[in-house]
Amino acid sequence: MSAVLQTMADEHIGIGENTYSFSLALKEYLGYPKRVIPLRTIVDSLSFALRSLSLPKHANIGVSVLSPLWYVQVIESLGFSFKLLDIDPETLAIDENLLSETADSLAAVLIDEPYGYQAPFSLYESIQVPVIANISQSFGSFRDESPAGKAADIVIMSFEHSDIVSCGGGSALVFCDDKHYTQVEHELSRLYGSIALGDMNAALGIIQLGQIEENIKRRESFYRRFFLSSQRNRHHSYGSVEEEYVHNGYSFILTLESKYEEAEAFAKKHGILTERAFHDVLLETSDDAFTQFPRSAAVAARTMRFPLYPFLTEKEVQQIERVIAYIP
Repeated sequence: MSAVLQTMADEHIGIGENTYSFSLALKEYLGYPKRVIPLRTIVDSLSFALRSLSLPKHANIGVSVLSPLWYVQVIESLGFSFKLLDIDPETLAIDENLLSETADSLAAVLIDEPYGYQAPFSLYESIQVPVIANISQSFGSFRDESPAGKAADIVIMSFEHSDIVSCGGGSALVFCDDKHYTQVEHELSRLYGSIALGDMNAALGIIQLGQIEENIKRRESFYRRFFLSSQRNRHHSYGSVEEEYVHNGYSFILTLESKYEEAEAFAKKHGILTERAFHDVLLETSDDAFTQFPRSAAVAARTMRFPLYPFLTEKEVQQIERVIAYIP
């Protein structure tokens, strides 16, 4: 509140010093970017990321079938096509074998990293075309001490209410080198006054980045407890609690070996509200998902998301642990 009120008092609600400071803070936290450009929407960030690749019309963009539905609108609005790819059910990322089989038909790949799980480095290394990574949910996770998005060419991330960093809206477009940035530099500079993240939103982002280590540490401790509880049931959890992988605690998900509705009713009976982890995803555009994308369809149908927030009370955490451990 202090950050917002001070920004309003300074009459810098539009683009101002906080916007610039926020971009520097993001750049420092990630460590690898050449450029960090805060924008008002994630749609703007993906649109300019794709434009910066200078792809021909109708170029094919490879995407996970569990990616958000809105990807399609952006891809098609720029005159590109998309190729839906099934996932590896162990990593929730695009299956490497399927990617290699279709590699010759792809001009770029858009990697989504859901629920805090970074895609394996081997997936990035297997791609010979430009890679855009969406780290909205994996920001703050580290694999072998490498931050999310480091292996990509371009990174996008949003700052909505449900993201690790929330500015009340907004996004960032991150270039790992100047090669792609120069392709959109002129257009970005002309439009920047209309599409840049506002100073008030950036002020919120600066405050949140200042607390990010504390919040992620708290989130990650809850995640570890939920993961350990999940080892007591017959359902499938993701990731691990091994030292070389630090999960950001964005959320905890469980792929059920039972009927979803039965597990949902059990959780609700014990005071825990859950939801389907994968909804409004590209899988929903398929007329025969279980035949075309069997692994993604199975995961989407049976994966449950549990509450995980930095300010859960100890009583709430214990109740979620019990539900996860004994869910039918």
